[in-house]
Amino acid sequence: MKYKINKFNGKNNLSLWRIKMHALLTHQGFLKALSEKDKLQNPISDELKDDLEAKAHSTIQLCLSDVLREIAEEETAADI
Repeated sequence: MKYKINKFNGKNNLSLWRIKMHALLTHQGFLKALSEKDKLQNPISDELKDDLEAKAHSTIQLCLSDVLREIAEEETAADI
């Protein structure tokens, strides 16, 4: 099943966009890369963590419009 989230462009509602991104990352199984709580309860391998982090990072980037320029240097999904 494919889900579409309108890209955040700086003019639409950031709070609503963040809720939708959280849901999308959860649905795709990438949220573990961002969750400190999960790291303590269910440790994952470094390789899997790096893979989840990269996928979460790119998913967030793909859901940003021109504001992507402002965060292009951020290296992790959490930093974005």
